[in-house]
Amino acid sequence: STPLPAQGPEPCVSAISPRVHIGKRVLNRKFFQSQRFQNDFLSSLSVCPGHPILRVVLELNFSREEDVKTVQKLDEKSWKALKTKLARSKVIENLDMGEPEKEYVQSRGVDILQLHAADFVRKRLAPAEPKNDGRQTPLKGHPVFIAQHATGTSDREKLAKFHGIATGAELTEKDISYIVDVIIRWIEEQVGEPA
Repeated sequence: STPLPAQGPEPCVSAISPRVHIGKRVLNRKFFQSQRFQNDFLSSLSVCPGHPILRVVLELNFSREEDVKTVQKLDEKSWKALKTKLARSKVIENLDMGEPEKEYVQSRGVDILQLHAADFVRKRLAPAEPKNDGRQTPLKGHPVFIAQHATGTSDREKLAKFHGIATGAELTEKDISYIVDVIIRWIEEQVGEPA
């Protein structure tokens, strides 16, 4: 990674790095200069762009572009096959997002939702033996939770049944990326955005 200057005035985001890597997703400089970043990320930390906390976050998550793994994405045929499989299942509820959840998605944007999804998957599903497996994903409270129940990504047993991801082993980065893509694809369809 590129070291940050130890002294001198606090640098602006553009002086830190052209590309930053958070949760295995590459976000470019334009994103960090956007109003969404200012509103959602900085306000949650209660810091300004030059604050040392932000410098640490950016430094810890900085990754050279060539080191970033390709996001595992479903092609259209596989996505349709998965939806058909889920629709035929008796253990998957036919869920839809309500207006509050849709408004949340539209106000935050897909980039933020992907970060949320990756965080939830890493904490609740990634361990080989997740705590309270089968009950670790609430059915309400966040669009990602609803999407997980609708797509069979809410626990390890369903991941094995519907997605062929074996239980008893820690999820790989490829697994996590795939799961996040499934979640986001469902959310985008719910709010009418292109996948």
